[in-house]
Amino acid sequence: MIIPVITLWRPWCFMIEKEAEEPGLWKSIETRLHEKLACLIHKTVGIHVGKQWDPNVIEASKKYVGSISKLDTIFEMIKDKRIGQIICTANVDATGWLCGDDSKSAMINCMWSARYGLFLKSITKIETPKFSGSQGIWYYDTAKQTKVNVKEFREQEREVEQINLDTEMFHTQTGRI
Repeated sequence: MIIPVITLWRPWCFMIEKEAEEPGLWKSIETRLHEKLACLIHKTVGIHVGKQWDPNVIEASKKYVGSISKLDTIFEMIKDKRIGQIICTANVDATGWLCGDDSKSAMINCMWSARYGLFLKSITKIETPKFSGSQGIWYYDTAKQTKVNVKEFREQEREVEQINLDTEMFHTQTGRI
């Protein structure tokens, strides 16, 4: 199966992974300042560990962390060496512009800045080989455990779509279902 993947700065990606272990206590909404990821709604996405550590993570999330032990856990995440791996998958249950009520699940202030969110459900931990990430959406073949060339992937999608249309037309013309 080929899944879309997004690369996140550390430790935000690890906070999503922690949500799999402790639902409702970590990060279940991934945010952006744009809505380019809206196309991921109702899809399973991979969460990839980027090289970059967000230097503002403590300041941005401290109000929503809820406890000193969780803050300590975030500090420990800097030691995590899985840079370049897809560490979990999640189903994008919904997308949309966020409000202040979403701040705790996003672990960042959503009231005073326009943030678009991916509402993540069924987060599942996985391990993959290391890949260089990309901005935006990229693709991963779970069966082959390889990063997918986007151009080739789009061509395959168009071919499958054409086959489906041809099959539908055949059935319509012949009365076969």
